Amino acid sequence: MLHGENGLGAELATLYLGRTVDCLPSDEYLGTSTLQAIDLDRHHVWHRIAGLHRMLDERRMSSSPGTINTDDIGLEMLVHLEMFLATIPHIALGAYDGTSVRSGCLRRLFELASAWHRLAEDISDALSGHAGLMNLRPADLALLGSMNERSLRNLVGPKNRIRTLQADKKAASRKGKSSVQSRAFVAVDLIDALDWLGSRKGFAIEPLKPAFVVEHVSGIEDPRKRARAALVALLVAHGELRYVSANESLSEKDLRAAGDGKASDATIKRLDDHIAFLARQ
Repeated sequence: MLHGENGLGAELATLYLGRTVDCLPSDEYLGTSTLQAIDLDRHHVWHRIAGLHRMLDERRMSSSPGTINTDDIGLEMLVHLEMFLATIPHIALGAYDGTSVRSGCLRRLFELASAWHRLAEDISDALSGHAGLMNLRPADLALLGSMNERSLRNLVGPKNRIRTLQADKKAASRKGKSSVQSRAFVAVDLIDALDWLGSRKGFAIEPLKPAFVVEHVSGIEDPRKRARAALVALLVAHGELRYVSANESLSEKDLRAAGDGKASDATIKRLDDHIAFLARQ
């Protein structure tokens, strides 16, 4: 188990023990006192970390392929990694940390997984018709898109390519979540974020099962919220708005209007037809 998969176990063991290793610890190169100091009860966390690593590597949004379950990323894996990091001496998760651990593989995995978790939450909320809830930040988008955050901020703003927004407080209250406060942190528009991420080389999201999309989207009563949910599902499938536009014979302008909750009747019908098509698959 310590080995994990794809060499991850050896990396984690190296960080955990403070020396380079490529196998299980043994008294061939570690003294008795050092071996006795290792808390073997903590090694079960490798299973959780390796599972999270595989999920991110395969761009999955849950442990069940083709579905979204943010608890899989959060409670089942990410929380365990956060708790484990918190037990490592000289690391501060909530503040600037100048130690070597700050740039270590575990810390990088935690930060990337947190960004992926927020993206999954936004997609999940959108597919359920909760358009006013937003979790994704510019820093998350930079991590997911493999771009320097300072460079990304040139694309981010209320009227820029990746728009910044404030969450709908009423929608957040209904779902039991705190809305985004503009002075606390800035959230980015999900449609813009998915469109931009789709343009990044090598970025992809595991395709969602048609039945999963239909189950969530078709149950939304408000036609414009349903249209936005269908658009999010299409962006997950195709990557960029230009590809969705070509596949669905809708202009990018009409699609962006749908993403803003202002879909025309013709756009609503076309997107409803798409969901009906998925239902027959």
